[in-house]
Amino acid sequence: MRIGLSGAHRTGKTTLAYEFAKKNNIEFIKTNASQIFEKNNISPNQKIGIVDRVVIQHRLLKEFEICWNENEFITDRTPLDLLGYLYCDIMGDTYISESIIDFYTKKCVEIINKKFDYIFIIQPGIPLVYEKNKAPLNSIYINHLNLVILGLSYLEKINTKIFVINENCLRISERINFIENILKEKDLL
Repeated sequence: MRIGLSGAHRTGKTTLAYEFAKKNNIEFIKTNASQIFEKNNISPNQKIGIVDRVVIQHRLLKEFEICWNENEFITDRTPLDLLGYLYCDIMGDTYISESIIDFYTKKCVEIINKKFDYIFIIQPGIPLVYEKNKAPLNSIYINHLNLVILGLSYLEKINTKIFVINENCLRISERINFIENILKEKDLL
């Protein structure tokens, strides 16, 4: 049972993953995108160009792939998130080679299928609270990113089972129950 939580930043993925792991006695793998941004002299809340975005996304994927092991775990980020951020930075006037995007998309899908049994998409809705060195609190961007991630979850080559937690499911206990109920149906809990 390798579980990934996916969704926009500031939706409670880390807290949910931690609490679920503690309650169900499985490993919690915390990803730290901010730390990787800082190692590369980029602030997580600064606007970066598309070339820099592609470079940092590859570094994030490489670092996180090492963390996502073969044991039972729950983690607070998946390659679906990384794809979402990249696609959100591509605007109508952005020029980037389609082959670069296709390569990164294929790599993310490959890792999703290899490393994750289940992905749960967490919808925005919890109150936004400012934290230093975290992505900006722009609710429109967060909702945009959420919609992009939801759309990417339908990529045909993804074999991992993906479930969407209802946007009205905001309390941590409700979110844990949602995940547990899906896993119980699959005889995994």
